[in-house]
Amino acid sequence: PGGLFWQYDVRDGMEESISGGRHEKNARPTINSYMYGNAKALKKLAHLAGREKLAQKYAAKADTLKFLIQKNLWNPASSFFEVLKYDGGFAGVREAIGFIPWYFNLPDQGYEQAWKQVTDKEGFLAPFGLTTAERRHPGFRTHGCCKCEWDGAVWPFATSQTLTAMANLMNNYEQSVINDSVYFRLLELYVESQYYRGRPYIGEYLDETTGYW
Repeated sequence: PGGLFWQYDVRDGMEESISGGRHEKNARPTINSYMYGNAKALKKLAHLAGREKLAQKYAAKADTLKFLIQKNLWNPASSFFEVLKYDGGFAGVREAIGFIPWYFNLPDQGYEQAWKQVTDKEGFLAPFGLTTAERRHPGFRTHGCCKCEWDGAVWPFATSQTLTAMANLMNNYEQSVINDSVYFRLLELYVESQYYRGRPYIGEYLDETTGYW
């Protein structure tokens, strides 16, 4: 009813998270950012096809989603884009999905403080990469089911999203939170993690403190 899209966390390209579950219809930064990206792409396609009325339609959809995401998914108390629960309250946890709006250059200037969390050891910075949830949260690594957990372990898929979003932040925004040295070190961690017994290897996720897949 509020205009945002909802999704179960396990159908959002992920697994069991702190903020939701496989039966909760929550408004998530993921699905809404993806739909924003879709609308922007459809606008460009329509423009290339000379269908200006259709281009305007999808431009309006993108603008509306951008407004709703910044208005309803940004939690000023945590300075982060968070999951909005089906009952209307914030999930109360910073998760890596809160960086995805930058994957599409969605946020306006002024939300950059969220990125302080990637260099905070109580935030997302762990010895073997960027975690999928903030390490300080009491629910960290407690919501997994059947080895299906998106509650803190390091997932390469999530890391690749975060690194792309971070590159957009550095290239397209005026900010002083992230610099190239930070980015390169996080990229190094991402690369170094993709080994097992001395050979190149990649799995679903790895332990953030031991590096074991």
